[in-house]
Amino acid sequence: MRKFLIYASPYTRKWGGVISLHKLCHLINEVGGTAFMHPNYLDVVDANFANIDAVVEYARSQWNFVQTFDERGYVSPKLNTPVRHILNDGQYGDDWIIVYPEITAGNPLGAKNVVRWLMHNPGFHTGRISYGQNEFHIRINETFNEFHLPTCYLSPNYLTVVDYDFDLFNTEGVAVERSGSAYCIKKGRGKPLLHDLTDSILIDDLDQEEIATVFKSVKTFYSYDTQTAYSNLAILCGCDSVVMPDPGVPKSECWNGGIPLGIAYGPEEIELARETAHLVEPQMQAIKDHAVQQVIDFMNEADAFFG
Repeated sequence: MRKFLIYASPYTRKWGGVISLHKLCHLINEVGGTAFMHPNYLDVVDANFANIDAVVEYARSQWNFVQTFDERGYVSPKLNTPVRHILNDGQYGDDWIIVYPEITAGNPLGAKNVVRWLMHNPGFHTGRISYGQNEFHIRINETFNEFHLPTCYLSPNYLTVVDYDFDLFNTEGVAVERSGSAYCIKKGRGKPLLHDLTDSILIDDLDQEEIATVFKSVKTFYSYDTQTAYSNLAILCGCDSVVMPDPGVPKSECWNGGIPLGIAYGPEEIELARETAHLVEPQMQAIKDHAVQQVIDFMNEADAFFG
Protein backbone atom coordinates (compact mmCIF):
# COMPACT_ATOMS: atom_id res chain seq x y z
CA MET A 1 0.00 0.00 0.00
CA ARG A 2 1.34 3.40 -0.98
CA LYS A 3 1.74 6.26 1.48
CA PHE A 4 -0.73 9.16 1.31
CA LEU A 5 0.06 12.86 1.51
CA ILE A 6 -2.83 15.28 2.14
CA TYR A 7 -2.29 18.82 0.84
CA ALA A 8 -4.21 21.31 2.98
CA SER A 9 -4.40 24.60 4.83
CA PRO A 10 -3.69 24.80 8.58
CA TYR A 11 -6.28 23.10 10.75
CA THR A 12 -9.19 25.33 11.74
CA ARG A 13 -12.65 24.62 13.06
CA LYS A 14 -14.07 27.39 10.87
CA TRP A 15 -13.91 25.60 7.50
CA GLY A 16 -15.47 22.20 6.89
CA GLY A 17 -13.24 21.37 3.93
CA VAL A 18 -10.08 21.89 5.96
CA ILE A 19 -11.50 19.78 8.79
CA SER A 20 -12.27 16.97 6.34
CA LEU A 21 -8.77 16.99 4.81
CA HIS A 22 -7.09 16.69 8.21
CA LYS A 23 -9.61 14.08 9.34
CA LEU A 24 -8.88 12.00 6.23
CA CYS A 25 -5.20 11.88 7.15
CA HIS A 26 -6.13 10.91 10.71
CA LEU A 27 -8.45 8.09 9.62
CA ILE A 28 -5.96 6.64 7.13
CA ASN A 29 -3.45 6.34 9.96
CA GLU A 30 -6.06 4.97 12.36
CA VAL A 31 -7.09 2.14 10.01
CA GLY A 32 -3.48 1.01 9.47
CA GLY A 33 -2.36 3.07 6.49
CA THR A 34 0.37 5.70 6.38
CA ALA A 35 -0.57 9.32 5.79
CA PHE A 36 0.97 12.75 6.29
CA MET A 37 -0.21 16.33 5.96
CA HIS A 38 1.55 18.82 3.69
CA PRO A 39 0.92 22.59 4.11
CA ASN A 40 -0.43 24.30 1.01
CA TYR A 41 1.86 27.32 1.14
CA LEU A 42 2.27 26.88 -2.62
CA ASP A 43 -1.35 28.01 -2.99
CA VAL A 44 -1.18 31.28 -1.11
CA VAL A 45 0.08 33.40 -4.01
CA ASP A 46 -1.48 31.40 -6.86
CA ALA A 47 -3.85 34.19 -7.87
CA ASN A 48 -0.96 36.62 -8.44
CA PHE A 49 0.90 34.55 -11.04
CA ALA A 50 0.29 33.53 -14.61
CA ASN A 51 0.90 29.80 -14.15
CA ILE A 52 1.70 27.17 -11.57
CA ASP A 53 5.42 27.10 -12.49
CA ALA A 54 5.69 30.71 -11.39
CA VAL A 55 3.94 29.86 -8.14
CA VAL A 56 6.36 27.00 -7.43
CA GLU A 57 9.33 29.22 -8.20
CA TYR A 58 8.06 31.85 -5.80
CA ALA A 59 7.42 29.30 -3.07
CA ARG A 60 10.96 27.91 -3.39
CA SER A 61 12.28 31.42 -2.89
CA GLN A 62 10.47 31.53 0.44
CA TRP A 63 12.79 28.97 1.97
CA ASN A 64 12.97 30.85 5.24
CA PHE A 65 9.25 30.26 5.67
CA VAL A 66 9.70 26.54 5.09
CA GLN A 67 12.60 26.32 7.52
CA THR A 68 10.68 28.08 10.28
CA PHE A 69 7.39 26.25 9.66
CA ASP A 70 5.73 25.43 13.00
CA GLU A 71 3.87 22.12 12.92
CA ARG A 72 2.14 22.92 16.21
CA GLY A 73 0.16 25.71 14.58
CA TYR A 74 -0.67 23.63 11.54
CA VAL A 75 -2.29 20.47 12.88
CA SER A 76 -4.80 19.61 15.59
CA PRO A 77 -3.32 18.00 18.73
CA LYS A 78 -6.41 15.75 18.82
CA LEU A 79 -5.70 14.13 15.43
CA ASN A 80 -3.10 11.65 14.24
CA THR A 81 -1.71 13.87 11.48
CA PRO A 82 2.10 13.86 11.12
CA VAL A 83 3.52 16.51 8.79
CA ARG A 84 5.88 16.55 5.81
CA HIS A 85 6.74 19.81 4.04
CA ILE A 86 9.37 18.94 1.46
CA LEU A 87 9.49 20.95 -1.77
CA ASN A 88 12.27 19.09 -3.62
CA ASP A 89 11.32 17.60 -6.98
CA GLY A 90 11.20 13.83 -7.11
CA GLN A 91 10.22 13.36 -3.48
CA TYR A 92 6.80 11.96 -4.31
CA GLY A 93 7.24 9.18 -6.82
CA ASP A 94 5.35 5.94 -7.27
CA ASP A 95 5.33 5.02 -3.58
CA TRP A 96 3.18 8.08 -2.78
CA ILE A 97 -0.40 9.16 -3.50
CA ILE A 98 -0.99 12.90 -3.15
CA VAL A 99 -4.50 14.10 -2.28
CA TYR A 100 -5.34 17.62 -3.47
CA PRO A 101 -8.70 19.33 -2.84
CA GLU A 102 -10.50 20.46 -5.99
CA ILE A 103 -9.46 24.11 -5.41
CA THR A 104 -5.75 23.35 -5.92
CA ALA A 105 -4.41 24.26 -9.35
CA GLY A 106 -2.22 21.75 -11.12
CA ASN A 107 0.20 19.50 -9.27
CA PRO A 108 2.33 21.85 -7.14
CA LEU A 109 4.28 19.01 -5.49
CA GLY A 110 5.16 17.42 -8.83
CA ALA A 111 3.74 14.08 -7.68
CA LYS A 112 3.39 11.05 -9.92
CA ASN A 113 0.10 9.80 -8.45
CA VAL A 114 -2.58 12.46 -7.93
CA VAL A 115 -5.97 12.15 -6.26
CA ARG A 116 -8.33 15.11 -6.64
CA TRP A 117 -10.89 15.13 -3.83
CA LEU A 118 -13.92 16.99 -5.20
CA MET A 119 -15.29 18.70 -2.09
CA HIS A 120 -17.30 21.16 -4.19
CA ASN A 121 -18.05 21.60 -7.87
CA PRO A 122 -14.68 22.19 -9.60
CA GLY A 123 -14.13 25.85 -10.45
CA PHE A 124 -16.72 27.12 -7.96
CA HIS A 125 -14.22 28.87 -5.67
CA THR A 126 -11.55 29.93 -8.16
CA GLY A 127 -13.45 30.32 -11.43
CA ARG A 128 -11.03 27.99 -13.24
CA ILE A 129 -10.02 24.34 -13.40
CA SER A 130 -6.38 23.29 -13.80
CA TYR A 131 -6.01 19.53 -13.45
CA GLY A 132 -3.62 17.00 -14.96
CA GLN A 133 -4.06 13.69 -16.76
CA ASN A 134 -4.49 10.23 -15.29
CA GLU A 135 -5.74 11.65 -12.01
CA PHE A 136 -8.03 9.76 -9.65
CA HIS A 137 -11.12 11.87 -8.85
CA ILE A 138 -13.59 11.17 -6.06
CA ARG A 139 -16.52 13.25 -4.78
CA ILE A 140 -17.16 13.95 -1.11
CA ASN A 141 -20.84 13.07 -1.55
CA GLU A 142 -23.63 12.85 -4.12
CA THR A 143 -24.64 16.50 -3.67
CA PHE A 144 -22.16 17.83 -6.19
CA ASN A 145 -22.05 17.46 -9.96
CA GLU A 146 -20.69 14.33 -11.59
CA PHE A 147 -17.68 16.18 -12.97
CA HIS A 148 -15.71 13.94 -15.33
CA LEU A 149 -12.63 14.67 -17.42
CA PRO A 150 -12.00 12.12 -20.20
CA THR A 151 -8.29 11.95 -19.28
CA CYS A 152 -9.01 11.16 -15.61
CA TYR A 153 -10.85 8.49 -13.62
CA LEU A 154 -13.96 9.38 -11.62
CA SER A 155 -14.66 6.91 -8.86
CA PRO A 156 -18.28 5.71 -8.59
CA ASN A 157 -17.82 5.80 -4.81
CA TYR A 158 -17.84 8.70 -2.37
CA LEU A 159 -15.37 9.79 0.30
CA THR A 160 -17.59 11.44 2.89
CA VAL A 161 -15.23 12.30 5.73
CA VAL A 162 -16.72 14.74 8.21
CA ASP A 163 -16.19 15.54 11.88
CA TYR A 164 -19.48 16.55 13.45
CA ASP A 165 -18.93 17.55 17.08
CA PHE A 166 -21.95 16.22 18.94
CA ASP A 167 -20.42 17.31 22.26
CA LEU A 168 -20.81 20.92 21.11
CA PHE A 169 -23.86 20.83 18.89
CA ASN A 170 -26.76 19.53 20.98
CA THR A 171 -29.68 20.83 23.05
CA GLU A 172 -27.81 21.00 26.35
CA GLY A 173 -28.08 24.47 27.87
CA VAL A 174 -30.35 25.93 25.21
CA ALA A 175 -32.08 29.22 25.97
CA VAL A 176 -35.44 28.98 27.67
CA GLU A 177 -36.75 31.65 25.31
CA ARG A 178 -35.03 31.95 21.94
CA SER A 179 -34.81 35.26 20.08
CA GLY A 180 -33.41 36.58 16.83
CA SER A 181 -31.65 34.60 14.16
CA ALA A 182 -28.22 33.62 12.85
CA TYR A 183 -26.97 33.42 9.29
CA CYS A 184 -23.96 32.46 7.21
CA ILE A 185 -22.81 33.56 3.77
CA LYS A 186 -19.60 31.59 3.06
CA LYS A 187 -19.99 29.99 -0.39
CA GLY A 188 -23.19 32.00 -0.94
CA ARG A 189 -21.27 35.23 -1.37
CA GLY A 190 -22.92 37.64 -3.78
CA LYS A 191 -26.49 36.52 -3.03
CA PRO A 192 -28.84 39.20 -1.73
CA LEU A 193 -29.56 39.03 2.00
CA LEU A 194 -33.30 38.49 2.12
CA HIS A 195 -34.04 37.61 5.74
CA ASP A 196 -34.71 40.13 8.52
CA LEU A 197 -31.27 41.31 9.65
CA THR A 198 -32.63 42.79 12.87
CA ASP A 199 -31.04 40.91 15.78
CA SER A 200 -29.34 38.51 13.35
CA ILE A 201 -25.82 37.20 13.99
CA LEU A 202 -23.36 36.43 11.18
CA ILE A 203 -21.39 33.28 12.09
CA ASP A 204 -18.88 33.21 9.23
CA ASP A 205 -15.88 34.30 11.34
CA LEU A 206 -16.85 32.61 14.59
CA ASP A 207 -15.23 29.44 15.92
CA GLN A 208 -17.34 26.35 16.54
CA GLU A 209 -17.76 26.93 20.26
CA GLU A 210 -19.16 30.40 19.56
CA ILE A 211 -21.40 29.11 16.79
CA ALA A 212 -22.87 26.41 19.03
CA THR A 213 -23.66 29.06 21.65
CA VAL A 214 -25.42 31.19 19.03
CA PHE A 215 -27.40 28.22 17.71
CA LYS A 216 -28.64 27.46 21.21
CA SER A 217 -30.02 30.97 21.65
CA VAL A 218 -31.65 31.94 18.33
CA LYS A 219 -34.87 30.81 16.71
CA THR A 220 -33.77 30.39 13.10
CA PHE A 221 -30.58 29.84 11.14
CA TYR A 222 -30.47 31.13 7.55
CA SER A 223 -27.76 29.80 5.27
CA TYR A 224 -26.95 31.52 1.98
CA ASP A 225 -24.48 28.70 1.39
CA THR A 226 -26.59 25.78 0.17
CA GLN A 227 -23.97 23.16 1.02
CA THR A 228 -22.68 23.95 4.51
CA ALA A 229 -22.90 21.42 7.34
CA TYR A 230 -23.95 24.24 9.66
CA SER A 231 -27.47 23.83 8.31
CA ASN A 232 -27.50 20.40 9.96
CA LEU A 233 -25.61 21.45 13.10
CA ALA A 234 -28.14 24.21 13.76
CA ILE A 235 -30.90 21.60 13.84
CA LEU A 236 -29.00 19.64 16.50
CA CYS A 237 -29.18 22.76 18.68
CA GLY A 238 -32.94 23.11 18.22
CA CYS A 239 -32.96 25.82 15.53
CA ASP A 240 -35.17 25.99 12.53
CA SER A 241 -32.74 25.67 9.62
CA VAL A 242 -33.38 27.48 6.34
CA VAL A 243 -31.32 27.34 3.16
CA MET A 244 -31.87 30.49 1.13
CA PRO A 245 -32.35 29.32 -2.48
CA ASP A 246 -29.90 30.21 -5.22
CA PRO A 247 -31.68 32.40 -7.80
CA GLY A 248 -33.33 30.26 -10.44
CA VAL A 249 -32.36 26.95 -8.82
CA PRO A 250 -35.36 24.79 -7.82
CA LYS A 251 -35.26 22.57 -4.78
CA SER A 252 -34.97 19.44 -6.91
CA GLU A 253 -31.67 20.67 -8.37
CA CYS A 254 -30.08 22.23 -5.29
CA TRP A 255 -28.91 18.92 -3.83
CA ASN A 256 -29.01 16.85 -7.05
CA GLY A 257 -32.35 15.41 -6.00
CA GLY A 258 -31.19 14.23 -2.57
CA ILE A 259 -33.40 16.47 -0.42
CA PRO A 260 -31.85 16.68 3.09
CA LEU A 261 -33.83 16.04 6.24
CA GLY A 262 -34.89 18.87 8.51
CA ILE A 263 -33.80 21.74 6.24
CA ALA A 264 -36.24 24.23 4.75
CA TYR A 265 -35.57 25.38 1.18
CA GLY A 266 -36.73 28.92 1.77
CA PRO A 267 -38.62 30.28 4.83
CA GLU A 268 -41.97 29.05 3.52
CA GLU A 269 -40.88 25.43 4.12
CA ILE A 270 -40.06 25.74 7.83
CA GLU A 271 -43.13 23.83 8.99
CA LEU A 272 -42.42 21.03 6.51
CA ALA A 273 -38.77 20.81 7.60
CA ARG A 274 -39.74 20.44 11.26
CA GLU A 275 -41.44 17.13 10.46
CA THR A 276 -38.08 15.44 9.76
CA ALA A 277 -35.79 17.43 12.09
CA HIS A 278 -35.72 14.58 14.64
CA LEU A 279 -34.10 12.31 12.03
CA VAL A 280 -31.10 14.55 11.38
CA GLU A 281 -28.86 13.47 14.27
CA PRO A 282 -29.17 9.70 13.57
CA GLN A 283 -28.43 10.36 9.92
CA MET A 284 -25.35 12.43 10.77
CA GLN A 285 -24.10 9.74 13.16
CA ALA A 286 -24.50 7.13 10.45
CA ILE A 287 -22.41 9.26 8.07
CA LYS A 288 -19.63 9.53 10.66
CA ASP A 289 -19.72 5.80 11.34
CA HIS A 290 -19.60 4.90 7.64
CA ALA A 291 -16.60 7.16 7.00
CA VAL A 292 -14.13 4.56 8.28
CA GLN A 293 -15.22 1.98 5.70
CA GLN A 294 -15.25 4.62 2.98
CA VAL A 295 -11.65 5.53 3.81
CA ILE A 296 -10.58 1.89 3.62
CA ASP A 297 -12.35 1.46 0.28
CA PHE A 298 -10.78 4.68 -1.02
CA MET A 299 -7.28 3.59 -0.03
CA ASN A 300 -7.64 0.26 -1.79
CA GLU A 301 -9.27 1.71 -4.91
CA ALA A 302 -6.71 4.52 -5.31
CA ASP A 303 -3.77 2.20 -4.72
CA ALA A 304 -5.11 -0.25 -7.31
CA PHE A 305 -5.77 2.53 -9.82
CA PHE A 306 -2.14 3.61 -9.78
CA GLY A 307 -1.03 0.08 -10.53
